[in-house]
Amino acid sequence: MICINKRCGKEIPNESKFCMYCGKNQKEKARTKRANGEGSIYQMPDKRWKAEIVLGYEIDGYSGKLRKVRRTKIADTKSELVELMPDWRKQCIQEYKALIKAIEPTPQPELEQAKNTTTTLSDCWKIYCDSRAYDGLSKSQKQKLGYAWNKSEALHDKPIKEITLDDMQEIVDTKAPTYYPAKDIRTVLSHCMNVAIKRDLINFNRTEYLELPSLKASERQPFTNDDIETFWNAWEKYGGFVGYILVMIYAGLRPGELRGLQIENINLKEQYMTGGIKTDAGRNRTIPIADRIVPVLAKLISERTSGKLVTMSEDRFYASYWDTIERLQVTRLQPYSCRHTYFTRLAEADVQPGVITAAGGHESYSTTMTYTHVRLEKLLDAVNKIDPKNGKSQSN
Repeated sequence: MICINKRCGKEIPNESKFCMYCGKNQKEKARTKRANGEGSIYQMPDKRWKAEIVLGYEIDGYSGKLRKVRRTKIADTKSELVELMPDWRKQCIQEYKALIKAIEPTPQPELEQAKNTTTTLSDCWKIYCDSRAYDGLSKSQKQKLGYAWNKSEALHDKPIKEITLDDMQEIVDTKAPTYYPAKDIRTVLSHCMNVAIKRDLINFNRTEYLELPSLKASERQPFTNDDIETFWNAWEKYGGFVGYILVMIYAGLRPGELRGLQIENINLKEQYMTGGIKTDAGRNRTIPIADRIVPVLAKLISERTSGKLVTMSEDRFYASYWDTIERLQVTRLQPYSCRHTYFTRLAEADVQPGVITAAGGHESYSTTMTYTHVRLEKLLDAVNKIDPKNGKSQSN
C-alpha cells in the first residue's frame, strides 16, 4: 500500500500501522463534518482560526448581482470556535432577520393601487434612487448610472409590465454602440426590474438576456484630430474642464500626474513644469509646455500662486471627464488615452525617438512604442521612402 502522507507517498507493507519512512499513522482519523449551512472553520496564515457563516444572499447595489451575506469570528484555537458556533450562529441569524425587517421599504400606497396598470419605469427608478443601495454608491457611479438612465428615455413613461426584452434591446442597440455604455444601461434597467419584482409587479428580470456589444481588447487608442479640434472649440467657447483634457494631451500627463501637479511647479514664462510619477525617469521630470497650451494653463491657474492645479476630488474629476466626453460626443476613450495621443502625435511628427522618450518620462523607447498608434497613411509614407525611384532613399 501507499503511505497516506501525501508528502511521503512511498510504498509500505500492507499491514503497516505506521510508515517506516515518515512515521505517519496509517489509520485515518474520523473527521466530523458540519451539515450544510452550519458554517465553516479554517486556519488563517497567522495560525489563528476563523469561523464563517453565510446568512443569506442580497443584490449588490451597483452590479445587480447576488452576493453572500457573511459573518466571521476569529479565535486562537479551533476548539473555542467549535464550542461557540451553535449559539453564535443563532444570534447572527436573529440579528440579520431583525435588520432585514428594519430596512424593509415602506409600502407605497399609490404604487400598490396602480401596480398592475400604471407603474412606469420612472416610478421604479425613483424608488431605487431613494434606496440605501443607491446612497452607498460613489459619486462617479451615480454619474454613470445617470447617463445611462437618460439614454433610456424612450421607456421612462412606459408601464413596467409592458416593457419587453425587445424594447430594452432596442435601447441598448441604438443608444450604446460600445460595451461599457451598454453595460451601464443594462445595470439601470436591471435595478428597475428588481424593484418591480420585489413589489410583485413582474415575475422575473429579463435584463440578463440582453445582448451587449462585444468587449474589445483593452488596448488604448489616441483621440483623433477631429476629437482634438472639438476639445479646442469647446475650450474657446466655454472654458471649463475641457482645459484639463487639453493639458493631458499636450503635456502627456497621466491623470494622476495632472491631479498631483502643484502650481508652484509650473513656470509659464520658461514654458516648463516639474512633476510626474511611476518610474525614476518619469518622477519629478521637466515637462515642456507647448505654446498653444500656455494660455490654457494660465486660465486654469487664474490668480492662484500655490496649491494643486486640480482642486476637485478624484471622483469629481472622473465624473467631470466623462460628462465632458458625453457632452462633446467625441470618441469615448479613457483619460489615460490623452497620454497615448501625446506620444502618437510626437511620433507622427517625426520627432527623434530619444526626445519622445525623455519628454514622456520613459526609461526606454520600447516602453514609448507601446503608447504610439501611428495612422496607416503615416506608415505608408514611411515605407514608400525605401523606394529608390522616389529619390528619398539610397541603397548601399
